[in-house]
Amino acid sequence: MIVIAAVLLAACQQETAKMTQDTPPQNEAPTQTVTVPEVTSQAPAAAPMQAVQLIEYSIRMPQSVTAGRQAFHVVNNGKELHSFEIEGNGVHARLPSDLSAGSESHLDVELKPGTYTVYCPVKGHKERGMTTTLTVQ
Repeated sequence: MIVIAAVLLAACQQETAKMTQDTPPQNEAPTQTVTVPEVTSQAPAAAPMQAVQLIEYSIRMPQSVTAGRQAFHVVNNGKELHSFEIEGNGVHARLPSDLSAGSESHLDVELKPGTYTVYCPVKGHKERGMTTTLTVQ
């Protein structure tokens, strides 16, 4: 009986060794080749940000910008209620609401080459000198 058990044990060890050689390890992932397509389109560039400060009774901002989409970051650094409006070359754009002291907002506008009038549309502010000219090249 001992001889039979020894023969069976040896046969099982040989079979286990053969199975280990033929079976890939469980923790290794199969190798795959992945082809990544080339990206040919780019996201549109962000519009240049133009800083605008509104104070009693002036507008501080660049006097000229390049044609195309412009993003105006408007801050009311004054003590009174102010706003921001651009007119010219078929464009009439205004902040969605007036700005209280310390408030800020953004206005994105597509501008063609030419001259634009920029002003504060709050009653009486434009007449008191809160206006400037913007040249778009």
